[in-house]
Formats: sequence, C-alpha cells, structure tokens
Amino acid sequence: MAREIKSAINPNNAQAPAAVTASANTTGLDCSGYEEVLYLLAVGAVTGTTPTLDVKAQESATQGGTYTDIAGSVFAQITNANHSLHLNARVTPAKPFQRVVLTLGGTTPNFTMAVMQLRCNPPLLPASAGS
Repeated sequence: MAREIKSAINPNNAQAPAAVTASANTTGLDCSGYEEVLYLLAVGAVTGTTPTLDVKAQESATQGGTYTDIAGSVFAQITNANHSLHLNARVTPAKPFQRVVLTLGGTTPNFTMAVMQLRCNPPLLPASAGS
C-alpha cells in the first residue's frame, strides 16, 4: 500500500535555529505510534576557545520522567563550523518520549545550530481510515 511521504513523517524543532552558548536538554517529544525518529543536526558558525558540541538522544516513559541514553544515538563530536549530520533512533513503546541533550565544552563556546526531530513510519492505516 503506497502513501505520500508527508503522511509518514511528522517534524519537530528540537532546537530551533539559534546561537547556543550553554548545555541544555530539550523538551521530551511524544513519539507514540511511530517506529523511529530521524534526527537532523545542522551547525553553522562556531566560535570560542577549543569549543566542543556533543549531541545525543534520550528516551523516557513520561515527558517529565527519568531519561536514559538511546543506544547508538550519539552524533560525532563537533569542534568546528559547517556540519550537517543525521542519525536514527528507534522508538521503544515503553519509553515513547525522546529528547535531545546538548553538551558544550571549551571556553565561551558558541554554536549556531539547529536540531530537527522527524517522527517516522506510523503504522499503515487502511485507505478509508485516513479519509
């Protein structure tokens, strides 16, 4: 059964495009009903003395609950400008909430960046169910 790609993907700005100067956790996103989340990381300008950026995805049973790292859902460390990276994270039904953890290092790090979460692959519905 074919479907349009727009019906298979639901985007969310985990980190809106901005200059990021401190470590932070994004708000958990409910990914219930989706099989996986595609994370897109875009980094533009980078300043500071030996700046580093580590980005990873975490999951939890509830939005405000305890989050744990999702195995294999860690971006390569960023230390300079102009990167576009992606990774996939499976959605565990018992822990459907996912968030992004941004960890900055160095002296006065400043990363102009954005992170998108694309919830992907909801279960297929019969053609009449979407009408």
